[in-house]
Amino acid sequence: MTNHAHITVPLVPPSVNHYKVPCRMGHGRVFVTSQAKAFKAAIALLGKDQPHFAGKKTTYRVEVGIYLGAKQKGDIDNFCKVVLDGLKDAGIIHTDAAIVDLIVSKRRDYDNPRTEIDVYATDAAEVKAAQPIPTRRPSTRIVFTRDRAGNVAVRL
Repeated sequence: MTNHAHITVPLVPPSVNHYKVPCRMGHGRVFVTSQAKAFKAAIALLGKDQPHFAGKKTTYRVEVGIYLGAKQKGDIDNFCKVVLDGLKDAGIIHTDAAIVDLIVSKRRDYDNPRTEIDVYATDAAEVKAAQPIPTRRPSTRIVFTRDRAGNVAVRL
């Protein structure tokens, strides 16, 4: 069994702002918009021939490439929710809580707007045994100074 699934959806995912909207009757209920339903259905349809990873000890690395068309815009972090929920609803991943790496890129392709999704499954034990994520701490002290003319100088 392969540990990689690739799906190309010929749509741009709706922003999280257009994913769920409040119900008119209120009471704290929300409903999923038609754009979000269409995008999630496209993931399910186009991903039916891809591997489905169901193990509870499986973790995932997900790479999402969003290619915006003409006059399309959106914040890069607002696209991910619909994509990840679509993968879960399609049964490709068992839960989005098991995603340990998420890489998202946003580009322009005026002739072919689309979303490319790559899912790599791995055993949770492999991730646990891997090197820890390095924390970024400055190894040197950085000093900013300003001279009489107002110019800023950086000294390491």
